[in-house]
Amino acid sequence: MRSIPGGELASSCRPDLLHVFNLGSGADLAAGGLIAMVRMKMFQGRSIPVRLDYALEKFTGWCGENRQSTSIQS
Repeated sequence: MRSIPGGELASSCRPDLLHVFNLGSGADLAAGGLIAMVRMKMFQGRSIPVRLDYALEKFTGWCGENRQSTSIQS
């Protein structure tokens, strides 16, 4: 970073929300929430892998019905 013009200034180096939240702590928070819902048996299935498959099926179905992408887009 310091070889980039202006990179030697600490004030010029700031985190951006995409990398900090969407791809960082936000992704961890979402994954943790999903695992908690799976463990609470909020999705159909007898095992965790089956419930995760069901959750993915419901999510992709919802995205298709609502014209949303299944991917994070910047």
